[in-house]
Amino acid sequence: MSDPNPNVPLGTSFIDRVKGKAKEIVGSFTGNDALVDEGRLHEQKADAEQTAQKEAAAAVQTAAEAELVSKERELAAERERLIAEGAEAAARDRLEREKATVHADLERAAATQKAAVERAERAEQTAITADEVEAIKQHQATEREADRVENAAEQARRRAAVLEAAQNAQDPGA
Repeated sequence: MSDPNPNVPLGTSFIDRVKGKAKEIVGSFTGNDALVDEGRLHEQKADAEQTAQKEAAAAVQTAAEAELVSKERELAAERERLIAEGAEAAARDRLEREKATVHADLERAAATQKAAVERAERAEQTAITADEVEAIKQHQATEREADRVENAAEQARRRAAVLEAAQNAQDPGA
């Protein structure tokens, strides 16, 4: 089955979600509220695109169901015509087989579409979860590095104070 919404490329919601998370994280670290807001807008866009894709899939499903109803009506009209001609039993069997075939085709198409949407959702959720874990790891590494640099700076300040005290002790009049 073709893409139910050609105006929304597949995978763009995942890309926008990743961009949004990245901008939100960077904005949080740098204190850039505009970047945080931009990140949230990317995530909202991803949600909207995902909703559009789901609604488009539902529209395709509804159109297929309407087509089924139309075909069933056509088959019913054909059945009446054949009954009027006196070939009721043979026509009924043929129409029932056609109806079952059309119905089975529609059910297969709907099941395929549903499975594709579910696979895409699972893949997107897995990717988002992996990205979130990686972002947390990066954040923790950054915090550890900041603590290390802060400790080194504190040690340097202490050494400077000791050196200054020693220099003042050697040069009491200076």
